[in-house]
Amino acid sequence: MKKTAWITLAAMGTALMASAVFAAPQNVHVSRFWHNHQPIYWPEWNSNGSQNQRVQYAWDSIVLKSGQNYGGISSSQHPENNLTDIFGLDDRRNAYQGGPANSLNQFSGGGFALSYSGSLIDNVRQLGAGGNLGYGGNWNSGNTSARQSGRLDLVGFTYHHSLAPLLPKEVFRKELQTFKQAWWKAWGGNSDLSDHSKGYFPTEMAFSQSLIDVLVEEGYEWSIVASHHLSRTAPTYFNQFNLDGNQYGIFSTPPNKADLLGPSPTTGWWYSEPNPGNAAWNVAPFAYQLHKAQYVNPESGAVKQMYLVPSDDVLSYRFGYANEGIGKIQDFIAPYANDSNKPLIVMPASDGDNAWGGGDSSWREATPQFFNDSANAGYVKNTPQGFVNAAKANADLVHIEDGAWIFPEMDYGSPNFLKWIEPPLYNTAIGATNRYPGTQADLETPGFALKFFSYAPLMAGANWVITAEQILKDEGGSVAAWKVQAPYDWDGTWMNPNDVELAWHIYLAGLDSGFNYYGGLGNDDETKPGLATKRAIDKLQSFMSTRMDKDATGPTVLKPQRFPYNPGAYTFGWYNRIPGGDERFLKKMPSEFYVWTHAYDLSGIPDGQVVLKVRVDNDGVNSLATTDNETYAGGADVGSWISIPMTKRVLPKTRTALNAAAANGQIDYFNFDPAFWPNPVVADYYFAKITDANVPGFRGKLLDYYIEATDGRSNISKSDIQHVFVEHDGGASSLSPSASFNPGAPSDCAPITVNFNAATSPLATAAVVNISYHFSTNTNDWASVAMTRDGSNTFSYTFGTNQIPDNAPQLEVAFNDGGANWANNGGNNWKVSIRDCEAPVGPSAVVFDPASFRRTAILSPFATTPTKAR
Repeated sequence: MKKTAWITLAAMGTALMASAVFAAPQNVHVSRFWHNHQPIYWPEWNSNGSQNQRVQYAWDSIVLKSGQNYGGISSSQHPENNLTDIFGLDDRRNAYQGGPANSLNQFSGGGFALSYSGSLIDNVRQLGAGGNLGYGGNWNSGNTSARQSGRLDLVGFTYHHSLAPLLPKEVFRKELQTFKQAWWKAWGGNSDLSDHSKGYFPTEMAFSQSLIDVLVEEGYEWSIVASHHLSRTAPTYFNQFNLDGNQYGIFSTPPNKADLLGPSPTTGWWYSEPNPGNAAWNVAPFAYQLHKAQYVNPESGAVKQMYLVPSDDVLSYRFGYANEGIGKIQDFIAPYANDSNKPLIVMPASDGDNAWGGGDSSWREATPQFFNDSANAGYVKNTPQGFVNAAKANADLVHIEDGAWIFPEMDYGSPNFLKWIEPPLYNTAIGATNRYPGTQADLETPGFALKFFSYAPLMAGANWVITAEQILKDEGGSVAAWKVQAPYDWDGTWMNPNDVELAWHIYLAGLDSGFNYYGGLGNDDETKPGLATKRAIDKLQSFMSTRMDKDATGPTVLKPQRFPYNPGAYTFGWYNRIPGGDERFLKKMPSEFYVWTHAYDLSGIPDGQVVLKVRVDNDGVNSLATTDNETYAGGADVGSWISIPMTKRVLPKTRTALNAAAANGQIDYFNFDPAFWPNPVVADYYFAKITDANVPGFRGKLLDYYIEATDGRSNISKSDIQHVFVEHDGGASSLSPSASFNPGAPSDCAPITVNFNAATSPLATAAVVNISYHFSTNTNDWASVAMTRDGSNTFSYTFGTNQIPDNAPQLEVAFNDGGANWANNGGNNWKVSIRDCEAPVGPSAVVFDPASFRRTAILSPFATTPTKAR
């Protein structure tokens, strides 16, 4: 594929040179983004010193590790990670303290952005206060002065490096709010947050438009996004390769057709694979310009918008460990900077603590050279905020695909975040053998996967803290973000948080995306989400014990997941590989697909009360010109909702059962041992399979769907609406349209109801179904009237007695959608004879009985009284 890709680039040379005539270097802005983070490695209450009502910071865990095996319940000491080695590297000491400011001092003009997580602030602040591992009390002075100079933008972030698109929105909001409280104290900001950054960096650059409403409400104006998730919205993205010919070169799922809402550029495409697997196609100028995206509230229709600042994935990889230079910018990006109203930005992004050349050379050498070389080429050195200010007047509204950057192995930018979440997988240890065709996924039994199960305790914990906050506020209390962030202020003062604030404090520490990224193999990561959830629920037991009847919060539901991601089309995933069989990761899938989730409510969820809602789009495109697809109410562009009850499966939740399911000696769910957690709390698993039986004619259609869940107190939750285009796999249902009449033997003096079952025909999902009819045997007297939809694919219409002509011999019907689609019983239509109520009735035959010489009247099937035989 590399060869094919570079031949493509060479063939574009003429077009590229033509564009260069109109390009201007001052239309190219350059910046740099860095990401610094370390988690709370053990989300447990601290017992190192007197501050025993907060989580453990790095030095706490180092001191406490030797005794943290929970009385022998665990065979390990926790955390298993070696924090002395992690925090003691020179490269990290530089990056976490003075490295960014020192880098900025190496060149003049411009600047860059940096994310510095709240959990890293906690860890480094504690190390610096104690003079441990080479950290000092002035750990934050360099970043503070650089921020105040305007050259360093310390952007917004989730406190605990949580993967925002997979969080309940209440949890995402709390992560942002607590982060801002650490931010102003760390970087010399204003306590009213008036000087807080307007920019946001999503963990792993994992962005989704579903985040926009919370981000805007929390004061953010723009977000950094991965450039290739803009490129992948262009329909011409698919012109760069041949999937059926096994020519792709991208190690992630191709875009779903539902996301192909961008422009269709034929030039400006370029491909690179800076490291095996980390490959992307990008298109200039579109993927390098400032755009806007929006979130539509599905209940109210209210719209919120924010700016998208793209970061080039391909360039980012090498910039994390080497001097990439500006050659690719000059060859593939700058030649398309031909519109001064819509400048471009080239902003490589990388971790700030990656080792390069044995130290922090990436900060001190490669970055200054990048800015100086760019200035010599005529590019504008800028911060991301400076670029937004320069370009926002002409930013256009676009759609951006979900997904993260191309860095993470086995995800490589897939839109379904498969590095951090997985479907349940085939697992003979727990009897899961019902595989989806050609894969290891078992959605029904269900199977098991580490990154599948970890969301079950997290959704349960989220429901407890969210519900407890709702009850406390209803009682006139409050939950302060600054108390959740720091139960003890930075001078050691106890801030007197309530139990709800403390529960939030410990719960949030279990959200770090790295706990799933690394999968728990050798790092006890598999236990951390459950441990944080247990401690949060323990903290709330007393508060909630007399308040369960005040629950007014709906169930907590994991963002709806689907498998396969591209029904009927190519889907990528390591779980598609069948060892010893078809070992491809990228496979073309059947059209039938599953939607699944985890759902929990502390008041219980009655059976049948988690429902998948599905509707069919009328023209196959989710146009940006309307919001019909984005609201529950819908509009002219979409059909009616079909309700599909989701099947419930209770997940394993004991140490023995979970370890058996994990089937890996490095995994030990010790925190689910009955001696430690007698009654574990986890969400249940729910799934529904989309077939012709419940969504007739779904193949080749754009579907909207969401999940609605109702708890035992009738509180309702609804997820955001998702979209998927289902490619047609050639399959079809054996069901055919049918019609029936009620009564079965009608007369002209009583109403006649026609019932129509559209089965899997196109009429099943039509906005309007008309019954065409006549009451004669003529050919020129047909009429038509709209029917009433009774179900997912059934319709009815009742003819009143005033509509039925006197002496009508029959009723003949067919059905259509007002267009070219008909159901007409193979050309025979559906017919029923009609009896004239005024016509005389008599015997239909006479039988002579020679034995008795009597004449017997044999009644007509329609007769009510016998008449004399003649």
